[in-house]
Amino acid sequence: MAANGGSDVRIGLLFLLSSLASIWLAWRSGSWALAVIGGHVTAALALLGAAYVTSRPSLLGKQAEGQRHLAVTILILPNLALQALLYRMLRPIAFPPAQISDRVLLGPRLTASDAALLDQHRVTAILDLTAEFAEPVSLIRARAYKCLPVLDGEAPTPKDLSEAMGWISAQQGAIYVHCALGHGRSASIVAAWLVHSGECASLDEALRRLKSLRNRAGLNPAHMTSVKAFLNAETVQRR
Repeated sequence: MAANGGSDVRIGLLFLLSSLASIWLAWRSGSWALAVIGGHVTAALALLGAAYVTSRPSLLGKQAEGQRHLAVTILILPNLALQALLYRMLRPIAFPPAQISDRVLLGPRLTASDAALLDQHRVTAILDLTAEFAEPVSLIRARAYKCLPVLDGEAPTPKDLSEAMGWISAQQGAIYVHCALGHGRSASIVAAWLVHSGECASLDEALRRLKSLRNRAGLNPAHMTSVKAFLNAETVQRR
């Protein structure tokens, strides 16, 4: 179970209950077309519910190279369509990305049309925290790429954070760290990096820097719990 604990179970159960409501409404409609659509929506909601209840973002089919298994894409297409609509609506408030340090930029998921932005900042590597979106192939073709899928609303685990720190440390150029909007999941990674790298002396200082450069970025209680657990474990290891 990820750091969110019981809240993940509640989200998952909500999806599962919604899937039951969907299939019931489809059955009551008496229309075969609505039954097919309802069955598709039911399957998508059930898979999402299972992903949240078990805290397994891998159920959403995101692969290491940033693409998604075709079968899973078809299965959860209703959810992907809704996510894409929400992203399009919220994208304007998530821009522009913020230069958090000489090497790290924090921002939202980018589209293929944003390649010039990465070139402008001389980004040579991308760290992707989304489980719900595929990464545009054109953005990662000539760049190092790492996918650490985390469900929307959840926090990267201490293990995720440790893996991210090692990967960022191994890169030579600028790194673009993102989730969907660049406010939560990816902000957790960047906050941990600022302390891990010594650029900030404490998590409080790291959070102040994030807020000053990207005011919508913030760590919820689950993010804070996970980042503190990682940093505490790292402190113990260094003693």
